[in-house]
Amino acid sequence: MKKLIYNQFGDADVLQLAETEIPALGSDEILIRTKAASINPLDWKLFQGKMKLMSGKKFPKAVGIDFSGVIEAVGVGAKNFKTGDEVLGYIWISLKVALWLNMF
Repeated sequence: MKKLIYNQFGDADVLQLAETEIPALGSDEILIRTKAASINPLDWKLFQGKMKLMSGKKFPKAVGIDFSGVIEAVGVGAKNFKTGDEVLGYIWISLKVALWLNMF
């Protein structure tokens, strides 16, 4: 899968497109094929290093907090979702996904 990442804090020139492995799916998780993602003011502050207390100093880091897409796989414990559901949501700074709606 492709990710927009950065390996150091800085301006837009630190961003790079990288090919990464699809993460293993936990029992209470869902895998979403992203159709759209945004880069908003929070993302800018994070990759510029203005929020290190929240983001930490470990690299690489990914950009794009808000997203929409389609569920590709569902862990056995994620009972409110099914493959093919259209979703939108955001990624918490702690990198856990919280969904606003499960259908749109």
